[in-house]
Amino acid sequence: WGPDRRWNTQLLVSRRSNEDNGAGYFDYVRWAAGGELTHRHAGWETSLGVGLNHYNYRQNRFGTFSDRWDWSLTWSVEKRLHPRWKLRADYRREQALTDTHTDEYSVNEIAAGVVWEF
Repeated sequence: WGPDRRWNTQLLVSRRSNEDNGAGYFDYVRWAAGGELTHRHAGWETSLGVGLNHYNYRQNRFGTFSDRWDWSLTWSVEKRLHPRWKLRADYRREQALTDTHTDEYSVNEIAAGVVWEF
């Protein structure tokens, strides 16, 4: 969008159902919602995204709860070097929203590399 089409916006809502082939310990339904904003200019592309997930487990995990929430933040940068080659760097932060000690977590991921389109 915009007069020169440099901006792009994406919104997502999804549902996923997971069923294991055993006792059902890993059975859950996940609802997810999120969005991403992307800007392109002079061979550069930058994206910023946010997401929120809700997991509903059919069996209580560890006997403590049956619901879990988590959120994520993503940021990526790409520089086109050639019509088929790009440099790329990504950052991702994910964190559980829980008051149960056994289910707390937060993760930071950083990745960088070269993209070859063929």
